[in-house]
Amino acid sequence: MNYLELAHDFEVGERQRKAVCRRMGVHESISYDEVPNPAMDALKGALRSGQLRADEISIRSIFEATVTDRMGKRCGREMVNSWRDTKDGRVTGHRIYESGVRSAAFANLIGQVFYTRMMEEFNKPELIGMSLVELIPSTHQWEKFAGMTMLGDHAQEVKEGHDYPTVSLAEDWVMSPETKKYGFIVPITREAIFFDTTGMVLRRAGEAAMILAVNREKRILDTCLGIVNSYRRKNRPVIDTYGSAAGDHDFDNLVASNALSDYESLVAVHDKFQAMTDPQDGEPIVLGKTQLVCPKSLEWKAKAILNATEVRETSGDRETIVQGNRLPRDYEIRSNEYVQSRTGSPSSWFYGDFQGAFAYVENWAPEAVEAPTGSHLEMTRDIAVQFKISERGVMAVKEPRKVVKSTS
Repeated sequence: MNYLELAHDFEVGERQRKAVCRRMGVHESISYDEVPNPAMDALKGALRSGQLRADEISIRSIFEATVTDRMGKRCGREMVNSWRDTKDGRVTGHRIYESGVRSAAFANLIGQVFYTRMMEEFNKPELIGMSLVELIPSTHQWEKFAGMTMLGDHAQEVKEGHDYPTVSLAEDWVMSPETKKYGFIVPITREAIFFDTTGMVLRRAGEAAMILAVNREKRILDTCLGIVNSYRRKNRPVIDTYGSAAGDHDFDNLVASNALSDYESLVAVHDKFQAMTDPQDGEPIVLGKTQLVCPKSLEWKAKAILNATEVRETSGDRETIVQGNRLPRDYEIRSNEYVQSRTGSPSSWFYGDFQGAFAYVENWAPEAVEAPTGSHLEMTRDIAVQFKISERGVMAVKEPRKVVKSTS
């Protein structure tokens, strides 16, 4: 990457940006997201598209190319040099908080680097949680999944000239738990810029993002696997996601002694679905896209069962019958090391319409936000800029009758 070219393009882009701000009647200090610098926009686009990797960025070179004085002249290199040329009896190097020094562009651009690094962690294929849930953006602390219960007659034939029958409706709903916020702050210090420790800073950002991503993965799996129970219909008490029909648990979605061994294991699960009905209208449970979730120790067994070309059955007189595999091939198998870690069982497995059963209520998606420049932390801790990595959401159980748990 040619940073001299970037510095020139950034300077030209700043002149264009100021002209746009004048036409809009706003001050040039307005956010770079609202009025972008074309050079910065192109660089951020390259990061988002993957044409440029975050670890190919030099923090020091970006600082030197984008930090300007009040007249718009680049002064980043002079600032870094002043940090080096500090001697006894001489005034110490320039500080970012000093009047006239503008580092908002640097913070905005490095913010995209942080966001790119963060999303690399959240989008790792070994994290399966988000593929098991319906993502529901929300502006509320609690989300209400509303439905209607049929109290009267269902659709009936209407004779010529006769009145249509009236169907009564009663409100039904499921409440989600309260959303919660999770996050970290990652600082970039004067030393990180001076020594150009880009790799160290990105590792720190990656570690923070990984912790946040794994935290969300565990919270999702804990609900999907029945470790944490939050299903609360109407104003009734919370009941277990999985269980046999007993007490407040008025449905049976738990199959005991059903090890994942052959296609009969899946038949036993489907029998459970056939025995359950929708609590709102008494109709059978209708499944959407189905997934099989299992620990790593069962992943190859699950693939062998679903992808087998033939099935062998033994009748009562010990006659072996060979026929084609009747199982659909569109089942999705989801597995990672956290499944067994959360359940503590190498043999329990789960099957059903997970996205129909569970939702992740999200107030805001994972984000990397830069702190305002000129903070007192630059004086007290030599922190040039810092970023907050955060997300807010909660897992909710919409309809547990759409999933079944099997134990060995």
